[in-house]
Amino acid sequence: MRSLAFISVAFVLLCGCSENDLLVNDNIKYDYSIEQSLFCYCINRGQKVKLFVRADTIADVVLLSDNSHLPYNSWRQYRTIKDLFNEIASHDTSRYIVKVSYDSVFHYPSYLYINPRTIVVNDSVIIEIADADVIYETQNFIESK
Repeated sequence: MRSLAFISVAFVLLCGCSENDLLVNDNIKYDYSIEQSLFCYCINRGQKVKLFVRADTIADVVLLSDNSHLPYNSWRQYRTIKDLFNEIASHDTSRYIVKVSYDSVFHYPSYLYINPRTIVVNDSVIIEIADADVIYETQNFIESK
């Protein structure tokens, strides 16, 4: 009977925790952290976050303005260093304007601007895609010891 009561209490306590709470309390080990701001038509536009990366995968994201951990479903808009290089490689420069600046010490993309080019169908039809530009500003690389 005691074990059933213990299991019930443990289940209630675990169900009360979100996935984010479990990450906060778990002391995640990571390979590096980096700060990133994302400018686009998206949530948390322009707000600086700190990414914790392990094995080229984001393990946690903290909003620096209040040190709150962002929910897992909002992590996909941010990029690891490897992902930034993949973004550069995946965009055809005949179809996209791609501007990149690199960190002078660690040589990762510290500024990445991507925007679709204007499409000219004929002399009278020009197509521009509004709010499609994306800018990643990344800095403060810190390797975990």
